[in-house]
Formats: sequence, structure tokens, C-alpha cells
Amino acid sequence: MKKATMHRVYLAAMILLYFVFLVLDLFFPQAAALSDVLKWLSICLNFAGCAWTIRPYSLSDWRLTCTGLLLTVVCDFFLLFTTAYLWGVLLFILVQGQYLKRTGVHSVSFFYTAYIVLLAVSMFAEMTKIFDPLYVVSAFYAFALFTVWVRSLHAPLPQKNRRAFFGGMSLFLLCDVNVALTNLFSGDPFSSWFQFFMWFFYLPAQLLIAKSTEE
Repeated sequence: MKKATMHRVYLAAMILLYFVFLVLDLFFPQAAALSDVLKWLSICLNFAGCAWTIRPYSLSDWRLTCTGLLLTVVCDFFLLFTTAYLWGVLLFILVQGQYLKRTGVHSVSFFYTAYIVLLAVSMFAEMTKIFDPLYVVSAFYAFALFTVWVRSLHAPLPQKNRRAFFGGMSLFLLCDVNVALTNLFSGDPFSSWFQFFMWFFYLPAQLLIAKSTEE
């Protein structure tokens, strides 16, 4: 199968999975387990589509993005199928580290040094139960995401790629705003809508990030 045909199949499958799990979330909440499987499959497919069907404009930028998307597959496994949310968010910080490099930051040693300190503190807090490290890790993640979002507007990419990357990061940010609102209003009737909009924004964000590497 030619790469162009594979790419069209990838896009069609992504759109189909997206609409199916949105319909399940809206009208069949009892099928939440199936919806979660479809969501994770869509993230796996997005990585595969970027890795094997996209003709990249830059191999180095494409490798950074594919690494970020592969890490996202692992992150979402933790967040969708386990209660190890701490590990999911810690890995998502590494995703933002990959995307930070795409914005033109050539030296990310400070970022990774801070990450190692955060990881050590989190493991210590997890073992001693002094405090819940998820709050600290989430704050660091939010700062990293916001930084990438701001910098993506002027990322050193071709114009159409920069627009796709900025669009993807904007939707990514909107997804995580809804994650925060879901946790803030847990138990509130509106929280189900916040949960719906998480993935309403999230999968298009991932698709745009993948497409931002395209020639």
C-alpha cells in the first residue's frame, strides 16, 4: 500500500474512532470501558500514522514529535487504565520536553534538571506519604504546557507547520483546562461535560501535532 493511501486510511480511521467514542460518551455512559479502549487505540493510531504515513519536512523535528507521541501512548495508558496518575503526569512532562525543543529551545538541560529534582521529590513524598506529590507534579506540568503553548506561536517551523503545531497545542491546553475543571468540580453535574470536552479537544490536538511535521 502506498504511503499516500496509508495516510488517507489513517485519517479516516482517526475520524471514525473520534466520532464513535464521542457518541459513546454522550449517549452511552455505561460503555465507558469501551470508550476508553477506543480512545487509547486512537492515540496509538496517531503515533503509528505519524511514524509510518507522514512524509516529514524535517527528520529531526519529526523524530522529536514521534518521540512525544510515543510517550503520549504510554501516558494515556496510565491515565485511562490505571490509578497511577502520578506516573502518567510525570511522563506527560517529558512529552512537553520534546515539544519544547520544537519551539527552538536548543538547551533544555535546566528543564531536565528540574524534572529530575521533581521526580526525586515525588518519589520521596510517595514513599513517606508526607504530601500528595500529584499536586506539585501537575503544577510543573501546567507550567511546561503553558510555556510550550506560548512558544509554539513563534516556533522555528515552516508557516503551515507552525500553525498546525500552535493549533494542536491550543487544543491541548483546552483539554487540560477541562481536566482541571473536572477535578475542581468533581461530583458536580457539570463535571460530566468537562470530561466530555477533555477528549473533544484532545484527539484533534494530537492529530494536529502529528500533522505539523508534514511536508
